[in-house]
Amino acid sequence: MLNQRIHQQSIELALAKVPDLSETEIMECLYQVIARHRENEVASRGANAMQVDSAADLPSLASFLSSSMRYTATPAALRSAMRHSLRDAEDILCILKVIENWILRWMSKDIRMLPSKKDIKNDEHGIPVFKPRAKEEHKDLPPLEKVTINSSSLLTG
Repeated sequence: MLNQRIHQQSIELALAKVPDLSETEIMECLYQVIARHRENEVASRGANAMQVDSAADLPSLASFLSSSMRYTATPAALRSAMRHSLRDAEDILCILKVIENWILRWMSKDIRMLPSKKDIKNDEHGIPVFKPRAKEEHKDLPPLEKVTINSSSLLTG
């Protein structure tokens, strides 16, 4: 399904809404995104480099990884699909660079361990009750738990 027509919006929509995508399909699509990413890196390093192809129809590596990490996948099937699709160390390094960037961004965020006064409201009896605020949603930054789970799948695969 993902490989039939590689288009950024269709891929993001499929990863957000289709509940039964196989891990193999996701990893095959990731392989194509990485291949385009590496082609663009090589082209941008060349002295007289021209743009290889219009990559507007293909999501960036970070965007695809972010969407795919939010997708619920079985860790064992994910590791198997990674072993099958990602055989080149350079492909894995591209992914690790994106993951490293995400982890650095998460480390720079202010993560509260205890609730602030804004998170505590008095109920109808005057008893302080924890009322958490809505979580900040970062479209380009997947949840740290998903990053670590998928990183371990990548490294142990």
